[in-house]
Amino acid sequence: MIKKMTSAFAVAFLLVVATNALAQNTGTITGTLIDGSNDETLLGATVMIEGTNRGASTNMEGRFTIRNVQPGEYTLVATYIGYDRVRQDVVVEAGEETEVVIVMDWSGITGEEVIISAQARGQTSAINEQLRSRTIQNIVSSERIRELPDASAATALSRLPGVSLQHGDKIVIRGMQAKLNTVSVNGIQLPSTDQNDRSTNLGFISSNMLDGIDVTKAVTPDMEANATGGAVNLRLREAPSGLKFDALVQGSYNTQDRTYPGENYQMWGSLSDRFFDDRLGVFVQANANRRDGGADIIQANYEFHSAVDGDHVMRVNEINFMDEVNIVSEYGGSVIMDYRLPNGKISLQNTIAHTNSDYVGFRDFLELGASRRSYRINRNDRDRQLLINALQGEYNFSDLQVNFGVSHARSKQETNLRYGDNWDEFYFANSGDAEADFADQNRLEIRFDDFYDIEYREGAWANAIQQGTHFLEEIDFTQRNYTGNLDFTLPVDLGGGVSVEFQTGGRMVITNRDNERDRLKAHDLEIPNHYDEAREWAIERGIDPSRRLRFEDFIDHSYGDGRGDYFFDGRRPMNRVIDVDMMDSFYRALEGAGWPIHESDSQRNDFSLTERITAGYFMGTFDIGTRLTLMAGVRYEHFNMDYDANFVYETHGAYGDVINLERRDPHVLQMADSITTVERDYGHLFPNVQARFSVTDWMDLRAAYTKTISRPDFSMLIPNVFRGAGSGQAGNPFLEPTISNNFDFNVALYNNEIGLFTVGVFYKELTDFFYGINRLNRALPEGINFPEAETWEAMGFSSPAGSYEVSTFMNNPHKAHVHGFEIDWQTNFWYLPAPFNSTVLNVNYTRNFSEMDYRFIRFEEVMDQTVFPPRRILVEEEIVRTGRLLFQGDHIINVALGADYRGFSGRVSFRLQGDVITSVGQRPEADWFDEDVYGWDFSIRQRLPVEGLSMSISGVNITHNPTNTYRYFRRYTDGQLDEQPSNQLTRIRYDARSFEIGLRYDF
Repeated sequence: MIKKMTSAFAVAFLLVVATNALAQNTGTITGTLIDGSNDETLLGATVMIEGTNRGASTNMEGRFTIRNVQPGEYTLVATYIGYDRVRQDVVVEAGEETEVVIVMDWSGITGEEVIISAQARGQTSAINEQLRSRTIQNIVSSERIRELPDASAATALSRLPGVSLQHGDKIVIRGMQAKLNTVSVNGIQLPSTDQNDRSTNLGFISSNMLDGIDVTKAVTPDMEANATGGAVNLRLREAPSGLKFDALVQGSYNTQDRTYPGENYQMWGSLSDRFFDDRLGVFVQANANRRDGGADIIQANYEFHSAVDGDHVMRVNEINFMDEVNIVSEYGGSVIMDYRLPNGKISLQNTIAHTNSDYVGFRDFLELGASRRSYRINRNDRDRQLLINALQGEYNFSDLQVNFGVSHARSKQETNLRYGDNWDEFYFANSGDAEADFADQNRLEIRFDDFYDIEYREGAWANAIQQGTHFLEEIDFTQRNYTGNLDFTLPVDLGGGVSVEFQTGGRMVITNRDNERDRLKAHDLEIPNHYDEAREWAIERGIDPSRRLRFEDFIDHSYGDGRGDYFFDGRRPMNRVIDVDMMDSFYRALEGAGWPIHESDSQRNDFSLTERITAGYFMGTFDIGTRLTLMAGVRYEHFNMDYDANFVYETHGAYGDVINLERRDPHVLQMADSITTVERDYGHLFPNVQARFSVTDWMDLRAAYTKTISRPDFSMLIPNVFRGAGSGQAGNPFLEPTISNNFDFNVALYNNEIGLFTVGVFYKELTDFFYGINRLNRALPEGINFPEAETWEAMGFSSPAGSYEVSTFMNNPHKAHVHGFEIDWQTNFWYLPAPFNSTVLNVNYTRNFSEMDYRFIRFEEVMDQTVFPPRRILVEEEIVRTGRLLFQGDHIINVALGADYRGFSGRVSFRLQGDVITSVGQRPEADWFDEDVYGWDFSIRQRLPVEGLSMSISGVNITHNPTNTYRYFRRYTDGQLDEQPSNQLTRIRYDARSFEIGLRYDF
């Protein structure tokens, strides 16, 4: 490695010497583009030398540089959609730098006072950045973010074409689920914030700290290749010239849960200035918010009744009423410092974001077949933190530009209190509590609207007693990414109307991650009988400790001051719930009471890992004539993984007792370590070819071929081994990554009247798609991390008796295909009479298609006649069925209409994510789909008479539309069987509707 780095620096040194010599005979043109109405700089404008293909685009400060220009007189042509074209003469001298200032005026202004709306300025900036990009990108500009800010980066991103949200704040691009996309801040890839996979939540990234967002759908060789769907880059703000201050205080009312400002709030503020003749910039930002993000859910669980003509006929088995309360508290901040050198810049970034999620899920669970009702609670109070530290810089050695960076990013989760799942089941003393008759035929025909009216005898809940096995657990993880990069860029004029920009560099990313789960577990009968803490806790509250705990001991009779009365708009009360504070105190009393550790659950999924990615690339961007740009390059990434997991041999399922390998013969421990410790290397080349052809001054064509990669989830690669009484679990550290060959083609039409209208098509072919599967222990493919019978015996354990299922992971031998098209129109109607000339429109539509042959294994019991006496064994049957990729939505629509008038700004927006598949099963009846999910938002801002002060009002999800989930299968109606499988409503989920009011002050 040292030898390679020495060679690289030697080449760089020779390049510097050569370019410095060349620079003695050429000159440089530098300058700034500013808006003539307010003297603000323009980002993304293009400045060309007339009659040539030589030019540059303005950077974040509105600056441009054209190097290696022969001495002489030239005319610069500056273009920026929404502004009039400007021509300006310059004289270039050898060895000198020519500085110019180009002033541009808004189109259509003739003799009147120039008033450009803030939203139009933000849209124009995004359009120009997108047009000047060398690849296929979508942009959210800084002006658009700041004028009417969204709640988070995730919300701002969800308005772009082809972008939707998974689980509320994870980014899906072109139907590719979140873990298949990359999220970065200033080019620094963020660590995963998920327990098991590589996805990143963005809900706790405040939009106030952002200077723009880029979504790249055709990555370039200088970008990391692990972006099958695309790459998201959040650009952080830097200090502009002069003292700037911006602060917001906002409260909101949640109509679903009826929580008020004071309970729900958002605050942020920023302060910036530049010092030492604008060389040093300091930007400081802080934010805090709290919101109640609960949901109302009703879900039906269906079971198999019979098979008719090959179709499964299903009937209702269970009904689950869920009232979720999720109070999310966030705070964060960033300090960004940059120092402008004579020929470069250095920046230092420090950002922290912290989230506490205080979740309670109340459940009223009806088991129709048993006429039984139970009350349940799921509790999860956890903290998550994201920390980023980075030093980045750029420096120009004459024509050679050098970029470098080192960074540290950490994500962390800590559990404060987690319990629930099965511990809280309460059953009625007798089984005949339901007034309704749920015989087979009734359960075949009962429909979703009937669920609300199911009644139980009043007061029967008082007889419910504590049942089941209870647990208290912590699920924690920490991930750290260490990154370093060095890049060189050199422009060369080849003559004959051809110029090229060569770029090369390298990057190293080291990832460390530790996952740890600790679970305490006990049966309800043991709690009052074996733990003094439980008895003392009960006596203090007047509860008889000699009897089983009852639901009435814990019930919250005044749940949320009547909150349960308006569950699902009052269609069914949800006021038989457990007192959370009381339940929390019960578990905290037991936390140190000596509950037995459930060793198998505590150890089986623990792991630690180190991943190293070393990458290098070379690319060239060729400008041929004035209309054609070609980019070609290749990237190489070498991946090294070092994983360490646990070997768990469970001897008692209820208590999680395991064989302690450390107490056995040392060779057993050595063999186990050799199985659960894996180091692996592999490398891939990623060719990349992209082209842009400007057909006219108002139309261009873009095409791209890229190759990308998605590495398997952490939970898939860990070399763990779990063997229980009748089941097993094994990771697959030899899973192959998913490789995607991507093809894109875009047509863009643009001018001052049209704005930007684009149509794009895309196609992806994915190989080795990874997924979870169950296989028989005696039929596991090679590479699965589960020992064979001979290994068990060599370790001194009995061979697994018979056949049982092992949960593991595999690569799909069948390819997946994704394709679709995107239509996007961004425009403002500046040519209309006032006040309509300040209207801004953004509308986009994406149609996704995907297909993959899923490979499933079905198990069947048969008699083994080869032994005496014959015995029942499991055999496998392979099933292949075609389905869509998970979390792919068929249709994505975004519409936003905004207007500004004097001190008023307003925006109304509509979003739709249509027909999303959330689960794929062995049969079509097991697939789950979300119907069209849509919502309306609005945002209004009015400047007040006090300069810098404004008031804002906004509404989120104002039509309060539910998310309906369905399955396809056959049912009975009026005693008759449906002729064909049809849409069966399975779940309804209502997320909160909120209205917000705030005050903002800026100068």
